[in-house]
Amino acid sequence: MNKNRTFVALVAISAPLLGAWGVLLPTSPANAQGSAFCQAGQVFQNGFCVNLTPNPPSSPPICPAGWGPVSFGTQTACVAFSNAASQSQSLSTTVQSLSQSATLSALDSVRQRRENAFSATPNNPNASANGRAFSYAPDDAYAADISGSRMTVRPVAQPPGSSVHPALWITGFGDFEHRNESTGTSTPALGGTTGTLLTPNPAGGPNQILSTSTSLNRQTNTGGFLAGVDFTFQNVTGKSDNFIVGALSGYQHSTITFSGTNNVTELFGPSAGVYLAYGIGAFSTDVTFKVDFLQQDQTFSDSVGTPFAVSGSSSIRLNNYSVAGNANYRIPINDAWYYEPTAGVIYSIADYDAGATALGLADSHSTRLQGGIRFGTNYKWGTVAVNSTLTGLAYDSVSITGGTTNTNGFSSVTPTDQGKVFGQVLSFNNFDFGNGYSASAGADIRFGHGVVGIGVKGHALPVVAFDRVREDVRQARYR
Repeated sequence: MNKNRTFVALVAISAPLLGAWGVLLPTSPANAQGSAFCQAGQVFQNGFCVNLTPNPPSSPPICPAGWGPVSFGTQTACVAFSNAASQSQSLSTTVQSLSQSATLSALDSVRQRRENAFSATPNNPNASANGRAFSYAPDDAYAADISGSRMTVRPVAQPPGSSVHPALWITGFGDFEHRNESTGTSTPALGGTTGTLLTPNPAGGPNQILSTSTSLNRQTNTGGFLAGVDFTFQNVTGKSDNFIVGALSGYQHSTITFSGTNNVTELFGPSAGVYLAYGIGAFSTDVTFKVDFLQQDQTFSDSVGTPFAVSGSSSIRLNNYSVAGNANYRIPINDAWYYEPTAGVIYSIADYDAGATALGLADSHSTRLQGGIRFGTNYKWGTVAVNSTLTGLAYDSVSITGGTTNTNGFSSVTPTDQGKVFGQVLSFNNFDFGNGYSASAGADIRFGHGVVGIGVKGHALPVVAFDRVREDVRQARYR
């Protein structure tokens, strides 16, 4: 195979894949429009809309339902907790969750590529010749039988010469997440003076007790795809190891809706990144760096049906930067089954443009740790070699900084995922059709602390080994 010619061809293929998004990337920040959550003339402080001139004027003020007449020293005013502002702030947690889910989709795709490229089966001629159905080629020897008190060590065949195999893949994914959350309670303040709620009207109607807790219940629907081009380097160190390096690109679209309101947020845009995978013996690792170039469009309304009703829309830019890695160690149970402890980390940065401040959003940094165990088996389904896995994970965002503004009048009582342990179960099936062609499909569910998420993903097109395609074309030419 002419490796130089193949490399040039792959560059020609991958350049449009990664460069086409260039025209879509933000070149300058977009300013938020109509982003005030209170009417003109009202003061917005600590998540409250304070109406200094009640409508109609009275002493004490007569306020709409849900608003409270509050005394700030010698001054009285109508005060409401801004539902729209609180819901806007809660987008910070959703954005972090979306970034993690999208990054995990990329890692899952890389892992499937690694499984296909590294695991030698009768249907996978491009894989390492020393691979086993349940593991990768070990350095010196492999413990094949550990049942009972007997251990049989099988010698390893001589490693093949080094070689390079290019490939192209594409994956589609979808995700649904529902969150049950609400803000905490807080006391209104104006100019440093704590407010005192005046006696409400016990008969109902106006002058109701001020509610300082807002429902943040919301659901997020996401769809998108990822595509990548990579090279698999075999026998890099002469010890039957394997190394993959590649680039990826994609697109995602998310719709976030809040229960009981008409507040809606759309997040959409392209992605680009690079990835690495390495395997030697029973050890393997995957690393991905990815950037999501997103636009966040938001429409909101508050105090509908009252004299203080307000609505608006905004459009801001958001770049999500994430780097993630997993390390795995495969241990055989028998010739068909194995288990694999796995651990990983995701570090992400949400970088908003200047218009986010008016929405109570700020740049954030988050670190997620995860760990668990994967069970897998290999079997034949007709002529197709199948690898099925079931993974259980626990994960925790151990550090989250930023995300929301604690000044400019926004409340700081919006919940976050920091310090909360969640669970996740993932199931994948990889189908090897032979001659370098494969496909995979999987699903996952995550849960905990009022959050339920369901994701599905699969290779919309098979992994293609270009050198195998070239050989197929050459043979067809001489038939």
